[in-house]
Amino acid sequence: MGILDFFRRKQEIIEKEKIKLIDIENWTNSKKSSLKKDEKQFITTIKQRLTQLDNELEEAIEKINKIDFTPIKAEDKIKFIVKENLDKYVDYLIKFNKNLQKINETNPSNFLEKLNETLEDFQKKSSLNFEKATFLIGKELGQVKNSISSFFNDLKKHTQQNKELLDSCKTISSINKLIEELSKNKMLENQLIEKTTNIDSESNNLKNEIKTKQENIEKLKNSEEYKENLRRKILIEQTNKQIELDLNTLKQEIDFKELANIYHISEQKMEIVKSHKENFLEAFQKDNGQNISTILEDSNQINESIKQKIKIILEKQLKIQETKINKDESLEIQTQIQNIKSQIQNLKNDKSKELKKQDKLSQTKSRINSDLILELDKLNVEIY
Repeated sequence: MGILDFFRRKQEIIEKEKIKLIDIENWTNSKKSSLKKDEKQFITTIKQRLTQLDNELEEAIEKINKIDFTPIKAEDKIKFIVKENLDKYVDYLIKFNKNLQKINETNPSNFLEKLNETLEDFQKKSSLNFEKATFLIGKELGQVKNSISSFFNDLKKHTQQNKELLDSCKTISSINKLIEELSKNKMLENQLIEKTTNIDSESNNLKNEIKTKQENIEKLKNSEEYKENLRRKILIEQTNKQIELDLNTLKQEIDFKELANIYHISEQKMEIVKSHKENFLEAFQKDNGQNISTILEDSNQINESIKQKIKIILEKQLKIQETKINKDESLEIQTQIQNIKSQIQNLKNDKSKELKKQDKLSQTKSRINSDLILELDKLNVEIY
């Protein structure tokens, strides 16, 4: 093989596996199944090594428990402290060994994590007791330390040898989580789409309701009954304006200064004169002109012109009272329309909120897809 052939081989690019987005979950499950055997073997090897460690620690604990402190040259106080810390260390060691043996994770990464957590917990709790115990006891405790160190060194080598497997398992696990996120995102997206669709439907129904009510108003306004009622209202308005003019003319004919001179000694009658002088329209309509008529008659200040004007005013007021005005149903319908428009605006605001949520979900989806592409790339896979 020539040197050019060597470089050609170096430049060879492994073609990426291509899968559809909708097939990722099935592909991941298939990949996970294909790794199961290697995962199981990885964990089995560790468990076999754990069994060896278990035997070593059991043997070491047995030797420690048989230690005789009598021949050891040291003060009794020191022996007591060492013995007390040694016993505590052995208790921690027994628990540590039991915790190691009962780890039952099927995922390699989780298994390794549990092993390291168990070691860290043991070291954290027992390190001080270990240091104090080694003041007099070295050989047996050194054996324990060597057994534990040897196990975790072997574990480290085993992990390094299976790095590709562990990386693949970790990547597959990450992909599964991203798929779950995508699924959840899709579910929320569908819920929001359903909400906005319902909002649009409800809004359209309300708009149609407004249209129907507006048509009803037009029909109502074109009816003879409505037109007649409107004519009566206009007639009443015109009559009221005439009454105001008539009352103003009547007021001009009354000599309030003379009435004040006549009734200044009567507080009650003076109050009547004063109220009519200040607001003749309100005072007259309050009792249909009875008080002012009485005051004028009692003071001989009334004449035929005044009587006639009062009579005409009262007749016009009576005519208004006798004119029947029906309730304007169009006003009530208009109020209903305004209420419906408020509902439509509220729905519009609700839809705006839902659309913002959809935008946020869309951004999340883009982020998940980007992460998914990166994870798949680690396995030399791309989406098409």
